[in-house]
Amino acid sequence: MKKERPLYLRSCCANAHIFCREGQRNFGFAKGISGKFFWNCSWAQQRRATSPTKGILASMGDMNNDSQKHGQYLKLVAERKTCSACTGLTNPAACCGGKFDSEHIGPWSRWQSRLDAEVLVVGQDWADVKCFINQQGKSKSGNPTNAALMELLASVGIVIRGPELDDGYAGKVFLTNAILCMKQGGLQAEVREEWFDNCGKRYLGPLIALVKPKAVVCLGERAYRAVEKLYGLHRRPFREAVMVPAKLPADNGTRIYAVYHCGKRIQNTHRKLQQQKEDWARLGEALTGA
Repeated sequence: MKKERPLYLRSCCANAHIFCREGQRNFGFAKGISGKFFWNCSWAQQRRATSPTKGILASMGDMNNDSQKHGQYLKLVAERKTCSACTGLTNPAACCGGKFDSEHIGPWSRWQSRLDAEVLVVGQDWADVKCFINQQGKSKSGNPTNAALMELLASVGIVIRGPELDDGYAGKVFLTNAILCMKQGGLQAEVREEWFDNCGKRYLGPLIALVKPKAVVCLGERAYRAVEKLYGLHRRPFREAVMVPAKLPADNGTRIYAVYHCGKRIQNTHRKLQQQKEDWARLGEALTGA
């Protein structure tokens, strides 16, 4: 009679192919010469700097919890890949036969998608179809918005690497968009309210519930309005929302931070980067407990 594996091993082995796809540095699974997967103890030690016995047990618990959370995330990704709820948008999975799509909820998440991140950043939408194809579904450091976002995150003590490195799950934060599919007509093309509603209910809400961040940072007014509507928050002038963070209705400690979009147009017309750093300082104080 075949001996049954312990539950935590069954759970992790079932998802081993997923972990390896993202690399040893992300989840601690590596592939040996024989083709079998093994647990990378150095990664476990980084996750839990405790005594040897406690460290091993804690790492097993982390392994099982990460496996479950990652499985839930991949289920959400699979649902996104088959979604066609919005007219006027192109799903990344349907663009060029899906060759530029990824195993992430959206293109921006390839850059940073830490599933236990303290900070989850919500942008309006990623780009249009043309840009998605030209950039092969990847973010670029040369994009002024991405460069400014890295500077703003660094100002509150969160230093991330450039998007070309595709840190993904090994990143410091989670980046996503209120609209996940691609529009037509350029980066400044109109976006519809129904697109925010559809993506919010299907993906953004479940994603925030899964990651459970301390802070949801809404990059720009349209992203903030999407989150505000999603959670039924009292509607306030955007400037007021920037000054005073909101708390999610559920008592889980998550707060909503509205910030100005950090693209060049908004910097030149509404809020310069130095002023935006002052807005982000409220987030920094909350993260450090100051």
